[in-house]
Amino acid sequence: MTKIIEYEEVQLNDPEVYRFSKEEYLELYRSGFFPMNLRTELIYGQIIRKMAKGELHSGLIGLIMAYLYKSYPNDEFTFRGESPVDLPDTSIPEPDLSICEYRQDGYTKAHPTEKQVLLIIEVANSSLGYDRNRKLELYAKAGIPEYWIVNLVNDRIELHDTPDPENGTYTHSRIINRGKTIQSNLLGAHPAHRFLAP
Repeated sequence: MTKIIEYEEVQLNDPEVYRFSKEEYLELYRSGFFPMNLRTELIYGQIIRKMAKGELHSGLIGLIMAYLYKSYPNDEFTFRGESPVDLPDTSIPEPDLSICEYRQDGYTKAHPTEKQVLLIIEVANSSLGYDRNRKLELYAKAGIPEYWIVNLVNDRIELHDTPDPENGTYTHSRIINRGKTIQSNLLGAHPAHRFLAP
């Protein structure tokens, strides 16, 4: 005969997650703690291992950067590829592309902050869900004016603008398919195919 055991109610406590400060995270980098080939970013105090990039992902970032440099040659913006941005909430993400206020020193003395970042672009394949959720929330909370996801899975651009920092979302979102024109508050009109896989 099976005996039923009744347990008393127990208060469940999740294990505490240690969250790194920005200073601790940067000191780990400076000290050589991370292997050279390990790419990470700090998101809400947690060290996140970045996914490996395939040929399409890496190549497309280069094509987009070249197109932007050609479109805006007169020191209008500073373009950064896969470089850190210093955001609130103990976060130092490394977006695929960020467009920042122009600085002659190229941000060699300090990473751009949320006040200087004008637009962020993430090229998404296997990271699509993460970029649509965690990254979108992070960038909206920081007040980044525009956030684009280059969706390689569905071959389209997902453009978000007008951040609502309090709720961690954007109030305007739209999908731009291949063959259509991107209308950006920052960059104006551009053909979508310039930001999609060739």
